[in-house]
This record gives sequence, C-alpha cells and structure tokens, in this order.
Amino acid sequence: MTITHLQVKKLYKELLKYGCSLKLTDKNYYKSRIKQEFLDNKQLVKPEEIKFFYDVSPKYFYC
Repeated sequence: MTITHLQVKKLYKELLKYGCSLKLTDKNYYKSRIKQEFLDNKQLVKPEEIKFFYDVSPKYFYC
C-alpha cells in the first residue's frame, strides 16, 4: 500500500494534537521534534522508506 501525501499530513496533525494533551512533557519541545522529523524526511521518495517512517512515527511519538 502506498502512503499518500494526505495520510502523512493527517499523521502530522494527529501528532501535534496529541502533543497538546501531554501533561508532563514540554509541549514546545515535542512540537519542535515532530516538525524536525517531518522536515528531515520530507525528501523521501522511495515508497518503502515512506511507509517505514509512516509506520514508525506514531510508535516513536506516542507515549
């Protein structure tokens, strides 16, 4: 299954929304880490790499 741009954008928004609900974490730090990860992976073009990071991101950022 190919990951679409809309799915990536939805994941980004969900992670940001989740960050607003965190109590014991610096919200600004969390937001900047998400933003940096997505910017770092913006240039990915291989479907396998995109799928890998799409699958790993929620596990990495959700506590």
